[in-house]
Amino acid sequence: MKRGNHKISIKFNRIIAFVSDLHTLSRTGLVPNNSFNEDGKDLALLRNDGQKIIWRGWKKFAEMCDYWKVDTIVNGADACAGLNYKEGGRDVMNTNLEVQQDAAIEALAPLVKDRVYHAINGSTYHESIDMKLHRSIAKRLESEHGASKSHFHEFMANIKLIGTNKLLNLAHKASNAMIYPVTALDREAFFMKIATAEKKLLHADYIVRGHLHHYFHYDTPTQHIIQLPCWQAWYPIKGSARLYGRQPDIGGIIMFIDNKNRTTVHHYLLKDFGLPHPHILDFLKKG
Repeated sequence: MKRGNHKISIKFNRIIAFVSDLHTLSRTGLVPNNSFNEDGKDLALLRNDGQKIIWRGWKKFAEMCDYWKVDTIVNGADACAGLNYKEGGRDVMNTNLEVQQDAAIEALAPLVKDRVYHAINGSTYHESIDMKLHRSIAKRLESEHGASKSHFHEFMANIKLIGTNKLLNLAHKASNAMIYPVTALDREAFFMKIATAEKKLLHADYIVRGHLHHYFHYDTPTQHIIQLPCWQAWYPIKGSARLYGRQPDIGGIIMFIDNKNRTTVHHYLLKDFGLPHPHILDFLKKG
């Protein structure tokens, strides 16, 4: 990069991509190509217009990961839609968890090839009491789809980022706050700082959470607090119906750590790719 007559050169020690809340095979979520049901029929052929937009955004994000030479993929959980039992499976394209798992792997496989992969558990509602979906997905991405190494961390992970002096604290869900989510995460960071001062915890340079389907990056002099975006269009759960204006942020982020241990965070949302915001269950009707 050149600015005036000066050449600017930056070396990055780590480049890490984060995705979360894919909700694969939800009617409002991610549906990759080659998503087959039990009878071998391709569910991708049934994608609605909103799902097609989300899939285009996913492919664009994968291209950015290649462009920046991302070395690690971190998944903030809820990779699958789950059984949706409260609505009797109404808004899920297929309630077979193995079918959903295969579809999630189909989406993630190109993203993780030749890269390190980290995963954690998510919401029980989108998982299973009988199997650990994210553990199984992580293992298969390494054994069958070329991830250089996969790590599954249950519900919380403290990850020392090799080649840096940084520690990443990763979990799916922070304490809930629908209107001002930064308040909840700031409070969590405050308690972690107290625990660090009391030598109960190591200092976390990054606190990263998923679940809320909204992106923000709160940068303090000592810490980066990141709420991850999602890959699902608006869905009418109680909280989202009450706060309809809080439409989800759809996309992923890429974090750069340079050779001076400075951090830069790029968001890549649908609008950054010139894609429209999808409306699926709240599409315009005429009457």
